[in-house]
Amino acid sequence: MFELKEYQKETLGVLREYLEEAAVRGPKAAFGKVAARHPSDVRPSVYHARWDMEDVPYVCLRLPTGGGKTLLAAHSVGVAAGTYLHREHPFVLWLVPTNTIRKQTVEALQNVSHPYREALDAEFGLQ
Repeated sequence: MFELKEYQKETLGVLREYLEEAAVRGPKAAFGKVAARHPSDVRPSVYHARWDMEDVPYVCLRLPTGGGKTLLAAHSVGVAAGTYLHREHPFVLWLVPTNTIRKQTVEALQNVSHPYREALDAEFGLQ
């Protein structure tokens, strides 16, 4: 299986921490607590719920170009399923900005040896 880089592991770790806190304290309080533990000059200082869904966590994983955002998205499904949703097999809506990226992502997810698919299969016992 593809080995994540250290910054990718750290990103998933902070996501896991946030979702664990959100499950107990709610998204807004969790944001305050986790942001205080992981200060950054690029993070907003105030949590903003989206679309009037105060009880639904809203997160953005900020990574540089080529930083593995789609790979982390695949790993994030398992993180969210286990820490916040508490579901063995969650429903996922995967949004992408272009049709080209959609086609590439679908192709990758259909390939059982691709790292995106491996991450999902490993998390959900499909290996």
